[in-house]
Amino acid sequence: MPCSQAGVSAAIATTGRQIGNSLGVAVLGSIVSARGHGPIHGTLMAASHLGWWILTGCGVLIAILGILTAISRAAAGAARITARFATEPSPPSRERSAETPQR
Repeated sequence: MPCSQAGVSAAIATTGRQIGNSLGVAVLGSIVSARGHGPIHGTLMAASHLGWWILTGCGVLIAILGILTAISRAAAGAARITARFATEPSPPSRERSAETPQR
């Protein structure tokens, strides 16, 4: 996204992250509570194993997708899209004067 739309980009990313967290807690909480029967002290650990396996599988899937999208074809596509946006001027740099005393 161009720098002028950085706020929109941040809002979309944050909203997606919050929705993902909420759905993850709801789905995994439902799975763990459906598997546990009886007193919570004895069954919580055994019931949570499936939840941990689901989390591990999702983590592996995200890592694989990250690797696949970072290949050269994806980088070339990103370069093409970046070239379509006009470059924004950079702020002027402040050069130090040679007469400025150094500490």
